[in-house]
Amino acid sequence: MTVQVRSLTRSTRGLKLKNDRTDRHFRDTVANQVRTSLSSLKAANDRRKDLVQFQTGFYEQSLATAKDLPQTAYLLTGTSSRTAAAALLLSRHQIRSFRPDGQVLVDGQRFLPQEILVIPTEQPEFVFLKSMMEPLQDFRENIFYDVSTWHVPSAFDLTMHRCESDLPESWLAAPGLTRNEPDLSLPDFETAAGLVFSPTELAAPSLATALQQASAHLRVATESFFNPGESGLEVWPLGSYVLLKQPNEKRWKNLASQAWRQAKQRGISVAIIASSMTPKGPDMGSGSLLALPTAKPLLLVGQGTRSYSAGALWHHLDTRLKLPATLVDDQRLGNVKLDEFTCVIMPEGSYSSWSEAEIQQLKDYLRSGGTLIAVASAIRRLQQSELLPREEEPEVNASSTSQSEVRPFGNARQDRALESIAGAFLSAKMDATHPLAYGFPDDRVPLFRDHSMRFAKPSNSYGLVASYQSVIAGYVSKRNRQRLQSSAAVWAENVGSGRIICLADNPVFRGYVRSSERFLTNAILLGPVVQIPSSPTEEQASSEGHGHGHNH
Repeated sequence: MTVQVRSLTRSTRGLKLKNDRTDRHFRDTVANQVRTSLSSLKAANDRRKDLVQFQTGFYEQSLATAKDLPQTAYLLTGTSSRTAAAALLLSRHQIRSFRPDGQVLVDGQRFLPQEILVIPTEQPEFVFLKSMMEPLQDFRENIFYDVSTWHVPSAFDLTMHRCESDLPESWLAAPGLTRNEPDLSLPDFETAAGLVFSPTELAAPSLATALQQASAHLRVATESFFNPGESGLEVWPLGSYVLLKQPNEKRWKNLASQAWRQAKQRGISVAIIASSMTPKGPDMGSGSLLALPTAKPLLLVGQGTRSYSAGALWHHLDTRLKLPATLVDDQRLGNVKLDEFTCVIMPEGSYSSWSEAEIQQLKDYLRSGGTLIAVASAIRRLQQSELLPREEEPEVNASSTSQSEVRPFGNARQDRALESIAGAFLSAKMDATHPLAYGFPDDRVPLFRDHSMRFAKPSNSYGLVASYQSVIAGYVSKRNRQRLQSSAAVWAENVGSGRIICLADNPVFRGYVRSSERFLTNAILLGPVVQIPSSPTEEQASSEGHGHGHNH
């Protein structure tokens, strides 16, 4: 069989594409894919012996390389749901991981079996494993077709340790995907004042949305409090979800049973609140427990949005949260009653078709108390529309940049490519007291970035949630490192009675990045009840403005 391949380098992005370089139909792009597929299959069949031999040699060499290294394993430590998610990903790529049979001491810290993943280096996929584990930042070639790193520890917000000693058999007691069957027996809920759930596991927001879908009245703790437990007083952190008996009394037993079982099945710590009067910290009737409205998100999609971004956000809502969402084409926004939704999510995009009517519609929605969640380039669109203030960008030390360097014309394309951020993980520092930062394991989080836009910190510091600190893995030019240092990563701005929540990066990039997904779920669940206090300077300016010409 003879297969001819005609090179068509680009999609028509529609039914037909015509410009000064091409004139082709969508059927041409389909035919090109078919030809390329058949050609690849034919070549693979013709060279099958060579390919099998090459693959065999590659895996043999990988094993030999791993065996000669002093390092015997990568250890990943973190919360149980994060290590479980990493184990699942590795298993899909035929990479073996294990759990110890008891507590393990690593770098002076003790970890339970569910908090540690042991990944031996001596396995056929060692080369692939190493590429995902090592935080490489320098490469032979710094121009990338796709992202420059898939750093697993950062993707799941885990800490990596290197082991250079022989692995004890007790460390390899069970496969990494092993999970102990939870005890689903129910306690007596009759005399309970409520239930409290830990927010730190990845599945905590999905439990919250499941309860909301069951018409439960759910609250979130904005102050830590103490509750009697089996080992004495247990502290429940900011962001803990609380299901109280009083507002759910008509269906209390059923809701409490459902909540308890689902928490246990998802590996989320849950406890009974015996009394509304807590031994320490705010009581259950305190205003520090915010009632959460049932989440009803609207996600904008369509030609004005970036499909990758919209798709990842939709996947998270649909697959991770199991949360029904309404998808609306950005060109049909004017036909929608926005006040029926608790939040509007704007993926990355240009929104170039919007007129003043759509902008005014969003302004009215915000003034009446709505919540708008904007991702990356969507933030720029809101700034251009003056829905968001355009803060002065952080200054960069001019002497450290190469702007004054004379560069050849022919280098322009490559220079521009070297300044792009194709995909890298950066560390961000968070304000752990901010509601949009609830549920993270600590006050630092890896963020995945695939663009070079930067945003200044908001003038009201109470709105700042997270700012960039340093590069963890992947290629970022020296100039971009300096430009991004301490710039805003996540923040919120008051607009009328509502607020805009800004996410400088897609927190659920391609469904792979899970370290930052809580920013999205907090924005959806907590965003509608978050009020950003005025900064002291704003209050002073306001009082001075109102004080003119009055004697008290």
